[in-house]
Amino acid sequence: MDIDLKVLQEILNRLREVNGTIMVDPYPGYGWLFIDNAEDLRLLLHDPDAYLAKSYKVTVERFRAWREFFNDDKQCRGTTKRGRRCRNFVDVRTPEGFVPGISDRCDLHTVPTLRGR
Repeated sequence: MDIDLKVLQEILNRLREVNGTIMVDPYPGYGWLFIDNAEDLRLLLHDPDAYLAKSYKVTVERFRAWREFFNDDKQCRGTTKRGRRCRNFVDVRTPEGFVPGISDRCDLHTVPTLRGR
C-alpha cells in the first residue's frame, strides 16, 4: 500500500483544519507523538517501528529492544542467587535512555560503573 505523498499531505492539511494538531499514541503508555509531514505519516503507515525509532532518535533495533522490555512490565532481567528472574521494577520510560543489558537491570543486578556511578 503505497500512498502518494500529495494525497497524504492533503489529508494532513484537512485534519489540521479540523483539529489543529495531528498526534498519535501508537501504543498505550508510549506517549503522544506529533505527525508533522506527509513523509512521517507514510513511514508510520508502512513501518511503525521505523517511525517510532525516528521520533525517539534511536535505531530501530534499540526501539524494539526497549519495547520488548517495556511490554514485559519493566521487570529487571537479572537473575537472583536462586536462579530465578528478579522481580524488581526498572523505570526506563523512553527508548533514548535504554541500553540492553544495562538499563534493563535493577541496582542489584547492574555493575555500578555501567550506570555511570
